[in-house]
Amino acid sequence: MNRSFAGGRLRRLLLAALAVTALTAPVAAQPAAATTSSATILTDESDLRAACANKQAATTLPGWFDQRTRHCVRLLKEAAVVRSDGVVLGRYQVTFTLLGFAAGNGSRGVDWVVSLENITFVQGSLDAGKLRLTVNVKGCQNVTNMVCPAANLLQRADLVTGWRTNPKMSRFAFTSPNNTGGGDYKTVNAQMSVDVLQEYLDGQTVPAQSPMILYSNVRYDSAAAALGAKNHGAVFSDPIPTFTLSLSDPSVNESATHIRDAIQYPERTFPSWLGKHPPSTLTRMMSPTLKDKNGTESKKVCLDVWGTYDGNIQNCDEYPFATTYEGAYTDVILHPGNPWNGSARIIDAGDNQHVGRDLLQNTFYAGQRMLDGDTFHVVITP
Repeated sequence: MNRSFAGGRLRRLLLAALAVTALTAPVAAQPAAATTSSATILTDESDLRAACANKQAATTLPGWFDQRTRHCVRLLKEAAVVRSDGVVLGRYQVTFTLLGFAAGNGSRGVDWVVSLENITFVQGSLDAGKLRLTVNVKGCQNVTNMVCPAANLLQRADLVTGWRTNPKMSRFAFTSPNNTGGGDYKTVNAQMSVDVLQEYLDGQTVPAQSPMILYSNVRYDSAAAALGAKNHGAVFSDPIPTFTLSLSDPSVNESATHIRDAIQYPERTFPSWLGKHPPSTLTRMMSPTLKDKNGTESKKVCLDVWGTYDGNIQNCDEYPFATTYEGAYTDVILHPGNPWNGSARIIDAGDNQHVGRDLLQNTFYAGQRMLDGDTFHVVITP
C-alpha cells in the first residue's frame, strides 16, 4: 500500500479533528532597520564565494544552498547578438553570479548580490562599447507584506566595458514587516528573480530579453515561541535541510544506531511487521498535542517489548521522531489500516534527551526555522 505523506489537506483535517488551538500573533510592527558593517558584508560575500566555488549544484538553477541561510549560483550562459535581418553578429559568454543571505533567526530580511562576470566574446567581432546589458530585479514591487529597497538598487544598465570594470551590483534586501502574513506563523512567501535585457547599440540589432536568469525563493515567518527560536526569521525555501548524527559520537551513538537500524535494517526493530520501511525524509509537526500522542503510542511499544524501565536511566526512543507527522500516532491516523511505519527502542536517557532536546529541537528545528509541514532528511554517518 502506498504510504506517501498525504500533504497539507490531511494535516489540516487531522489538526481540526483534534481541536488544536491556533497560535495567536502579537500586533504587527515594523522591523527596525538592520545595520551591517561593510567589513562584515565583504567577509560573508567572500566566504560564500569560497564555499560554493567547487559546488556542481551552483552551476544550475536553483543553485547551491548552505542549509537554508545561504544561496549561491554561478550560471554560465552564452548569447547571440542578432541583426534585424537575422544575421548573427557574434556570440558572447557571461557568468551570472548570485549570492544570497537569509537572516535565519532574528530578522525578516534577505540580502542578495548579483554580478555579471567574465564577459567574453567567443564569436564574431563584437564591440564591448556597444553591447549593453540591463539587469532588472523583480519580486518585491507591489507585493503584499513586503518592503522593497530603493529602485536604483533593483536595476543596472551598463555597457560590457562597465560590467568588466565593476561586475557587481550593489547589495540589496527584501524585507517583510514582523507579524504580517498568513497562517499560524505569519508567513510570507516571495521570489526574487533577475531579468536581463541585451541591446547592441548599432541601430540595426534586435534587443533580446531573458527572463528569470536567476531566482531565489524565500519564506519569512514570525513563529515566535512555537519554534523555540527568535520571534522572527527568514530562510530560503527551496533546500531540504539534513539532520545528521554520527555513530562514532559517544554522546549520541545509541540514538544514531537506532535510527540507522530503523532505516537500513528494519527487521531489527519493533513493532515488527512484514514490509516495514521507516522513511529517511520526515515532515515537521508542531502541535504539542500530537507530539504527546506520538510519544504515548511509541512508549506502548517499548513497554510491550522490554517491559518497565527506570526513566531516570533509560528512555523510550522513537523514530520517526514524535515531532514529525511520521510519528507513532499521526502516521497511523494519516495511513488508516496500516501499522506504524517506525521503531521504538529503550536507550540511554542522556543520549535520548541530548538528541531530542539539544540537537533536534534547539539546534536543528530552531536554527533552520523548521515550520509545520517542512520536510527534512535524516542521515546517519559512520
